[in-house]
Amino acid sequence: MIAGLLEKRGIPHQVLNAKHHQREAEIVAQAGRLGAVTIATNMAGRGTDIILGGNPEAMAWAQLQEKYPTRLEVPQEEWDTLVREIEQREQMKAEGRVVAGMGGLHIVGTERHEAGESTSSFAAVAAVRETLAAAASTSRWKTT
Repeated sequence: MIAGLLEKRGIPHQVLNAKHHQREAEIVAQAGRLGAVTIATNMAGRGTDIILGGNPEAMAWAQLQEKYPTRLEVPQEEWDTLVREIEQREQMKAEGRVVAGMGGLHIVGTERHEAGESTSSFAAVAAVRETLAAAASTSRWKTT
């Protein structure tokens, strides 16, 4: 229903439905990008950090996962170089500051999940992210 409304208005978006876990983890990891619209129909992308501006580590692993069986087997120098290159190319830190300045990540719930604690968890994550975004935008906190 929501996806259909977005499509009618020409708003690009991603739909998560907990069916394709690897792809959905990548989508969730980039949900903090400027202009990102992500619809979660279930507990999709669990355990994936949303970083305002995007997640260069998730993008790096997406590039390296066919070359290495696990993240732990990627040589540290190769990992650090790739993450740094992605962050600089995509300007993720600067974009994160723009997103934070616009109010940060917004989560809209349209109905209560059948497991009430899941809905409460979503609300708690949203509150923590909003607090972190606000703290990162103040001059006494240094963003990394």
